[in-house]
Order: sequence, then C-alpha cells, then structure tokens
Amino acid sequence: MKLREAVYLWQAEPGWLNIASYGLPPRTTVNAMTRAPQEPQRGAGPWAS
Repeated sequence: MKLREAVYLWQAEPGWLNIASYGLPPRTTVNAMTRAPQEPQRGAGPWAS
C-alpha cells in the first residue's frame, strides 16, 4: 500500500495531536472490532477458539 492510500485509513478529528503514547486505530481495525461481536449472533464466526 502506498502512503497516499494509507492516509485515508484514519479519520482524526481536527485538533487531534499525534503523540507516541496514544494512537488512533486505522479504519480496518475499527471495522474488524465492530464486526467481531456480531459474528456469533449471525453464526458467522469461526468455530475454533
């Protein structure tokens, strides 16, 4: 992935300061975290734990 494409993975609010102690998760991570709890309700999650 090129840097110009990667920039769109984050949606920082204006005024957010990028410091080493806290980072915003990329959009792909937020999407995965949102889908994960819903998978068992739909029966779509993996059966292996």
